[in-house]
Amino acid sequence: MAALLTSKGFKANLTDLPRFAENIKPFQEKGGIEVTGGELYGFFEPNMITTNIAEAVKGVEMVLVMSRAQGHIPLIEGALPHLEDGQIVVGYTPFWTMLRVLDKVRKRGLRNVVLGEVNILPWSANRTGPSTAYLRTTKRELLAAALPARDTGKLIEAMKEMPSPPKYVPAANVLETTLADIMPELVVPIPLLNIGYLENTKVSLYYEQGLTPPVARVVDILDEERLAMGKALGLKLDTFAQLFIKWYSNYGVRGNSSFEIFNTLWTHKWEVPATSMKYEVEQGELAESLPYYFIPFIHLGHALGVPTPAHDTMINLAELVTGKDYRREGVSLNNMGLDGMTAQQIIRYVNTGEK
Repeated sequence: MAALLTSKGFKANLTDLPRFAENIKPFQEKGGIEVTGGELYGFFEPNMITTNIAEAVKGVEMVLVMSRAQGHIPLIEGALPHLEDGQIVVGYTPFWTMLRVLDKVRKRGLRNVVLGEVNILPWSANRTGPSTAYLRTTKRELLAAALPARDTGKLIEAMKEMPSPPKYVPAANVLETTLADIMPELVVPIPLLNIGYLENTKVSLYYEQGLTPPVARVVDILDEERLAMGKALGLKLDTFAQLFIKWYSNYGVRGNSSFEIFNTLWTHKWEVPATSMKYEVEQGELAESLPYYFIPFIHLGHALGVPTPAHDTMINLAELVTGKDYRREGVSLNNMGLDGMTAQQIIRYVNTGEK
């Protein structure tokens, strides 16, 4: 994102927490970011590369939180003492993020900070070296919402200044921005149901290697539960296939199931990073999606009377495989400020900010 914004003439400040200084040290040493890929290519020098978050957020219009779910709260808490009224804070791939920080922002006394979410990253991309990144594809359209939703108009107006594609369109609220990120239902069953293969060799998780028809069937059943959750919260969510077609139709993707989608998405058939079970458990997809998405998802299902047997099964399997207690470690309804609330009360809260 820092490279893309720089390429379009914006003053972009790239920052991380001091304890992760090694993550951005290569960019500091090089003085910028090298990006390869058909849609962005070159060497880009951001306005600032620093671990001084106070300096990085001072006077900026927007603070973009681009990290795995594990980093969302630490990064926002790191910026919180230095945020200024009138700024816009946007979390990408949210995992219920703004529900978990709203009270923190209010306690800081900030009343005119807009808290926004975008349902997923704008691209498929990965870091390929100490100071290089590879950009594979760019999505055409993403959903954005603010908490409370009455601020979504301000958020969308600000997002119009962002490089396009993608186009940012308003979601109903921040329930939709999380439930319209369909990647957890894809990236959790694939490693768990290919564990023997993954233990013995580093492989890409997608296509013939990981997303076989039986595994894809599990993905589609998880998607049905996601759609049911959305319905209980007054949302008409797009299916897994519909979302991928919205994102990647210009790359020729088509189909009605996860298996069909990923067997026509030719852009992902090479240079997808190989992975291992150790990585997935410690910091990858399982470390992110289980405690930050699956666990709050089943808690919400239990509270609203929405059955989640497939999600429960994946959590049970993950706990057996990894020895981790995801139910104890994961995000609770209390963490999100939703404990004891009915569906209508939740909807009112995310729309108005009032309980």
